[in-house]
Amino acid sequence: MGEISYKNYYVAAIDILGFSQYVRSNSFSYVKDIFTDIPRFTALVIDNPNNDFTQEMLDSVTLNVISDTIVIAVPEETYRSLEILVLIVDTVVFNLYREYRLPCRGGIAYGEFYSDGNIAFGRAFVDAHELECLLAVTPRIIFPRSVYDTYAASVGEKELSYLSDIMILEADEELFIANYFGFAMIRCACDVELNRMSREDAESLFETICREIEHELCVRTDKRVRDKYIYLRDYYNAQLDILRDEAEKSKISIPFRIRKVFGRDRARVNLTLQ
Repeated sequence: MGEISYKNYYVAAIDILGFSQYVRSNSFSYVKDIFTDIPRFTALVIDNPNNDFTQEMLDSVTLNVISDTIVIAVPEETYRSLEILVLIVDTVVFNLYREYRLPCRGGIAYGEFYSDGNIAFGRAFVDAHELECLLAVTPRIIFPRSVYDTYAASVGEKELSYLSDIMILEADEELFIANYFGFAMIRCACDVELNRMSREDAESLFETICREIEHELCVRTDKRVRDKYIYLRDYYNAQLDILRDEAEKSKISIPFRIRKVFGRDRARVNLTLQ
């Protein structure tokens, strides 16, 4: 048996915002469903038809759920490691909001980490947790340029380009952000075009998200909570603008109706997304 020790990982530490209140307000079964669904959301990356990731690559991912903290880690040695991690983060965070109306914030770090069953610890976990606590603030999952640069040094330009659809750069803060809303919009548009998802289901999904954010901003009086939903509103609307701009440039369009939060533009244009 080889020596058990640290390995270098890319690690995400994700905090489920509002989880304490959710526990107080819901029955045992509803709370337990969250812990059952987090691995299921992770598995969606595997279940979605693609030729990019092998089962061996995805089997290297570790998942630990510690109360309201989700720890997802991918070994540096796994091919396209940071891309896999951000893809899983986008999928989990989006689906937690879609199904439970629970926003998340978090950090992604690189460094020494160890996970075995229910045990998870290491410097990368500590660094990711500090990013979540000290810098994320709003419902976003962030990582600094140092993490990106470490990954960029280990892959080619082609592999690095794959990250562009699942993350964005907030230049004002020089932080990369896991782009869970933008990724979901693109993925759902492709799924509708390929008949993996109905147009009606896609429209209902995003309309529900719009209404949830609108409701929270209409009723919340706690400034800290309102700030989180103001961020969600601005982030969601910005990603929809980007998607529409890219569609217009490519002379394609979104194959279902989707509007901005507090927006009235709901017209559908029947063109094809590739």
